[in-house]
Amino acid sequence: MIDGIAALIIVVPILMPIATGVFGIDPFHFGVAVCINLVLGLLTPPVGAGLYVVADMSGARPAAIFLALLPFVLSTIAILVLLSWQPVLVTGLISG
Repeated sequence: MIDGIAALIIVVPILMPIATGVFGIDPFHFGVAVCINLVLGLLTPPVGAGLYVVADMSGARPAAIFLALLPFVLSTIAILVLLSWQPVLVTGLISG
């Protein structure tokens, strides 16, 4: 229930040592995964602050906006799963 920047400041210093030390996740891969997850949190209910800001500015219902966003949210989830399953897609260009 917090903003993306605040979540980055609070959560990343706690999870980064665990991700890199215990699980061996590349820090760049971890950063990309965190950013994509925060974007999904910004756009999806019940917390989705971005969704409610757009609904208020446009005068449309949040449900109508979310239905219009649904294909993009689903594709973002699919990309997040793909990047989590194949980390070389994230780190392939920086490892050379």
